[in-house]
Amino acid sequence: MRNGGTVVHGLIPRPHAWVELDGKVWQGGVIEGKRSFYALPLDVFYALYKPLRTSRYTPKLLLSLWKQHNYPGPWRAEYRAQCTDAQTILGEVRTAAVVEIRQYEG
Repeated sequence: MRNGGTVVHGLIPRPHAWVELDGKVWQGGVIEGKRSFYALPLDVFYALYKPLRTSRYTPKLLLSLWKQHNYPGPWRAEYRAQCTDAQTILGEVRTAAVVEIRQYEG
């Protein structure tokens, strides 16, 4: 989000979140035991994961909603209904399609 982009919450088929920036989809996950961000080309992501529904947020709107609800999302009832309090859905990392990996800083 520091570099702009669009934050997307969606169902793939379970709730998930990603950032679309410069023709790539960035996600968080664990790769080789390390928490990482990884990128897939936008068209490859949509072909592999086939999102059923999406909601898009600018970084400014996302931060406003996060502050308003004191929760990072999802805010749509249909997405939240499929989440549990302790659930983190990272999705399956399809490493053959990954074009860039960055380790979490901090």
